Parts: sequence; structure tokens; C-alpha cells
Amino acid sequence: MDFWEIMNFKHRTKSSFSKSASTYNNIAELQFKIADILVSMLDKSKCALRMLDVGTGTGYLIDKLQCTFPNAKIHAVDLAFGMVKISSAKKRINRTSFVQADAEFLPYKNDMFDILISNSVYQWMENYSRGISELYRVIKPEGKFLFSMFGGETLCELGSSFIEAHNTLGTHPSSHCLSFVDERKLISLLSKFKGVDVWKITERMRYDNVVSLLTYLKSIGSHNHLYSSGNGLGNRRLMNKMKEVYIKRYSKNNKIFATYDILIARGQK
Repeated sequence: MDFWEIMNFKHRTKSSFSKSASTYNNIAELQFKIADILVSMLDKSKCALRMLDVGTGTGYLIDKLQCTFPNAKIHAVDLAFGMVKISSAKKRINRTSFVQADAEFLPYKNDMFDILISNSVYQWMENYSRGISELYRVIKPEGKFLFSMFGGETLCELGSSFIEAHNTLGTHPSSHCLSFVDERKLISLLSKFKGVDVWKITERMRYDNVVSLLTYLKSIGSHNHLYSSGNGLGNRRLMNKMKEVYIKRYSKNNKIFATYDILIARGQK
């Protein structure tokens, strides 16, 4: 991407999340389930910590962290102002510092945090390497990270339907329409860290129809990955063919299903 493409990518991501902020809690069942798993994995013996939640959303993870670590100083960032506004307005036990910021350009000093935690955010970044470099920069020596992100098999049904629709119409898919890193790539990105563990959880969710699935995906930040100006799902003819293929191949009991390949990674600086 050139400079202006990156700026447009960021703008659309911020806009998509901000617009969905007021209704996000109604559709974020999977994200909340993953957040509970992340909190359960943290070392409860630690008390006075400085923690950073990257991509805080509406603050579900913040609430869990404050209950688990009441003496911790928690900072939270999100790219979308709408998310920061809603999360920061909640009444909480302790004061949390909220900032609108980009995970790829964190507004913090080097070696600042004992723990960086993030839930279902890193897969939407424009530049994985830059985001991981920022993660490394802001945690302290011996500091730890724990995050989840969607992995390579996520939305495999949609990707397959998308390709078959292109083949049927004699067009060519855009390489950036659906792209998630797999376990091997993620381990490579985390090569600077010590004691890295990456493992996978697979969830299958059901939706009333393909439009319901796409609406959900847009609400959780996938707008930039699913729509392209010339040859993506914004093309009505392609969209209709993709929906036809999806229903034929991936429906059961009048519902369609979609797979989410969730990678959980942890390690230490």
C-alpha cells in the first residue's frame, strides 16, 4: 500500500468501529468468550502491575481485568473514538487511562508495561510486523504479552465461496480480500520474544443468511478486508453469485455456518 491507501484503510477501520460501538455488545459473543479465556490464563498472583489493553473496544476486557487485578494500573487504547467514548464513560472500581490510538503507533514510552493484552484485534492491522514491533517496544524487559487474533482458516467458507464465484464469472479475486496469518507466520512474527506459545481454538458460528454474516463481520472491523473498489464483495454481481455458492455449500437447517480459527499467543520480552 502507498501512503494514501494506508490512510484510507485506517480511516475506514476507525469509521467502521465507531459506527458499530453502540451496538457492538449485542453481537460480540465470540469476542467476549475469548476475553474470558485470556483473563483465565493470566497469573493471578501478580498485583501491582501496569497493564495495557490494545483494542479495548467497549471495555469488556477492562472490566474483567479490574476485577482480577484491583491494584493494577490499566491503560487502554482503541483506534475508534466511538469505542473509547463508550468504554471510558463506564463507572469502574479504579480509574483507567483511555486513549484513542493506533496499535501500530502506540503513544507510550519504551519498556512501560508489565503486561500487554489484546483480544481479537491484531488481525485487522494494516502491518503485522509494525504492530508486533510496537508490542515489543512498550513492554518491560521480562514483561509479558497475551493476545488473541483470528488465524488462517477463519472464514474459510466465505473465502471458498468467494473464489468459486470468481471462477464461475471468469474474474480474478483480489489478493487482499481475505487474509489471516497462520500459526507458523505468527510464530515467525514473534521471533524476538522468549518462551512463545501459540495454540488454536476453532469455533463455528451460525447465521440466518449470508447478509447477516457480512453485517456481523463489518461490525467487528473486517470492512477493509472484505470490500474492494473494483473486484471485491462490493461488486453486486459477484456478491449475488458468492451468496448462491455459500448457501449451496455451507447451509444446514436453514442456517449458514462460518468457522473462526482463533490463535492465542503469549510470550515474554
